[in-house]
Amino acid sequence: MKNDPPEYLVRKNDGGQLGDLLKIGVGLEYLTHDWVFGLWADYSKNIAKSDAGFDALTLQAGLLYRFN
Repeated sequence: MKNDPPEYLVRKNDGGQLGDLLKIGVGLEYLTHDWVFGLWADYSKNIAKSDAGFDALTLQAGLLYRFN
């Protein structure tokens, strides 16, 4: 019996305190035989009542050709 390493490794990290910052991200990918299309968005908001921070929305799109 061989002890091959697993093909995928899943690891859970503990959550951390980011202070008064709220950050949410979402992404979507679509795969075809030769192409990968992607669209991602990140939203950051400073939720401190006394700080006049800024909100940020980042959008990213991608196109990838796969060599088989």
